[in-house]
Amino acid sequence: MKTDHLLYKLFQACPDLPFKLADWPLPAARAYTLRAEEVKETRFQLDGVLVPTASDPTLPLVFLEAQFQPDPQFYGRWFTEMFIYLYRQPLQRPWRAIAIFPDRATDRDPSVSFAVLLQLPWVRRVYLEDLVNTPTTHWGLQLLQLIIAPVPEVIPRAQAV
Repeated sequence: MKTDHLLYKLFQACPDLPFKLADWPLPAARAYTLRAEEVKETRFQLDGVLVPTASDPTLPLVFLEAQFQPDPQFYGRWFTEMFIYLYRQPLQRPWRAIAIFPDRATDRDPSVSFAVLLQLPWVRRVYLEDLVNTPTTHWGLQLLQLIIAPVPEVIPRAQAV
């Protein structure tokens, strides 16, 4: 915790004070204790970051993540990767995030800790199963459709493209 020693001592002695400052309901007496925790970073690697080539600072960074196996820890890892990236990069611009799943069954319910982040308007979850029968002439969408098509349909669909 980077903080002035005085504030640390104050919050240590009065752990309900942050709740008062934030105008949140006060916790029961002695429900919290303050500690200065060290957080060591492990190595993270994002699947992709679309970085604007133009100097326009309103163009957002776009974080892309493809998740094709069920992973109950996915959202914790993904948001951690993004926030570490934003912390470490000197770029000052908005951001967006897209998680791509083959289907809804692969997307595990996020823990309560991360569910609220998924409600942000700039965070999207995309399920490729929704694209299977969507008519399109975009070659990228057609390729995604082939990736998730049932095996017997892949060759005929590829030949039709």
